[in-house]
Amino acid sequence: MNPSQQPICDIILNVKLDYFRNSDKMQKELFARTIAGITEESETISLFNTSSWKRSEVVRLPLDISKNYTSVIDAETGKTVLSQRLSTGELAFWAENVKALGTKKYRLSTKPAGKQTVPAIKDYILDNGIVQVKISPETGDVVSLVYEGEEFVDGKSMCALNSYRYLHGNDEGSRATRAYDVGIRVKENGPLINSLLVESKAEGCNRLTREVSVIAGQSYVSFHNILDKIATTDKEGVHFGFAFDLEQPVIHADLPWGIMEIEKDQLAVGNRNWLAFQRWLNLSDKEKNVTWCALNACTFEVGEMSANILGGAFRSPEWIRKIKPSATIYSWALNNHWHTNFALSQEGTIRFDYRVQPAKGAYNAAEANRFGMEQIRPMIAVPVEQQYEYSPNMKLTGDESVVVSMIKTIDEGQSQIVRLRSVSDKEQEVSLTWNTKIPRRISLCKSGEEPDKEQVTDGKIVVPAMGFTTVRLEW
Repeated sequence: MNPSQQPICDIILNVKLDYFRNSDKMQKELFARTIAGITEESETISLFNTSSWKRSEVVRLPLDISKNYTSVIDAETGKTVLSQRLSTGELAFWAENVKALGTKKYRLSTKPAGKQTVPAIKDYILDNGIVQVKISPETGDVVSLVYEGEEFVDGKSMCALNSYRYLHGNDEGSRATRAYDVGIRVKENGPLINSLLVESKAEGCNRLTREVSVIAGQSYVSFHNILDKIATTDKEGVHFGFAFDLEQPVIHADLPWGIMEIEKDQLAVGNRNWLAFQRWLNLSDKEKNVTWCALNACTFEVGEMSANILGGAFRSPEWIRKIKPSATIYSWALNNHWHTNFALSQEGTIRFDYRVQPAKGAYNAAEANRFGMEQIRPMIAVPVEQQYEYSPNMKLTGDESVVVSMIKTIDEGQSQIVRLRSVSDKEQEVSLTWNTKIPRRISLCKSGEEPDKEQVTDGKIVVPAMGFTTVRLEW
């Protein structure tokens, strides 16, 4: 916002902030209403999987739910599952094979978790037997990520992985400053989660912390960055760099209505200095690929820090005309480059989370999309009464490139809207089947949510390549 224009500056800012405040309030109220009929103080936990495929992942129970317990038991088998009390007070446990659109019950216990193997952390290295991560004690950056014997960090790039960069105004990227006075210590060390905490000074911050963690049996690496941001009206930008070791890389970006291959699918006059995406990027060559997720920063740059143009910059030579192939990306986490759409200054505790999943083989859109959705939509743990049972009614079968992206109940519970999304480059036929209650009418929606005359009688639905199909269920 323009500091010289008051009070209109603050009035406009608060109107824009209210969109975020109100949406946060509404989603919390909606969630509370959703679980009001089933939740109660209990040692029984029902874990809800809102995805249309079977999932396994780490679940973190807050201290207020788990403080009186020491272990977690699979309610169906009676076996103790892998768990760990974290330094945050949370109780983390491994949830295995939770049914698509279904639930799985666990029971909190006061019994000891039993003997569990805890890997040693030394020499600034995390190693779970699947991925090995090495952090530089000088910079705090991840300088090595090895998966199945292959190095995934480009040692020749201007950055490594999770490299903090602070850029003044319209300075060139080569002048960006880095973290300094770095200290590294073990934060989590247990049978399930292991992490190193990088604490440092950094320009633009009172303090910068970067936590790097790996999970037992999993191939992805998590980055949890917290900035204690200093308020300033000077033009600035904060970037986190990720440089991957790939030959002639191709980048695919997940978008709200499709997938874009960087440069190839862009309009000739489209902006190339910075780009936006929805849930994930995939960087690939013919031999290996990386899926990269930024959970709370939706803009990025390719190859260099190029989002440093001030003002309109009409016909400026600084505008990139063509993106050169590069496996280095920068998350453009925050900035104060413009008068519009942003607060006058940005300050306080600000969090940025990233996930990196290395893999062998070429780009696989279905795998990248599922991984990205899982990071954005974790499974939901709810304390319930012991007798509570839930069985999913609807099941999606067919090619894994098609997923349920939305289920919405309307008409006071008499109808539902189900939206199917495909990331396949070919038309796909999938099936919706029912375990108990069968809809009296299933219709396709050609536009919006109104039913078309065309009905689905056999449960088979065709989803166009890289497209969506909306289905209306009437009960």
